[in-house]
Amino acid sequence: MTTDGSEAKVYLEGVQLEQVQEFKYLGSLLEEKKVAATAEVNSSRIGKASAAFASLKWCVWNKNGIWLTTKMRLFRTLVMPILLYGSETWTLLKLDLKNLRLSKCGASVRSSE
Repeated sequence: MTTDGSEAKVYLEGVQLEQVQEFKYLGSLLEEKKVAATAEVNSSRIGKASAAFASLKWCVWNKNGIWLTTKMRLFRTLVMPILLYGSETWTLLKLDLKNLRLSKCGASVRSSE
């Protein structure tokens, strides 16, 4: 749809593409009328990232012999991509941002607001 509400005609190699109400992209269901990603942010992504974080509890997080900088690198490399996968398709509300900040697997995170 265009900004004036009319249907957009998209062509690929001379063939007009079908306009659909919804489709899946990067694991997210994109819908024509969808306003925000609240349900996905709250349940799916946060749950998967929390599970990944918890699975590393005994082998990484609870080990005193591993430096904090190494733990943070592991967190950014292993957990954050799970949490943020497909985030470029999200339309976030303030509530979504708050939930993402609070759910960073129990870690205290400051925003740059």
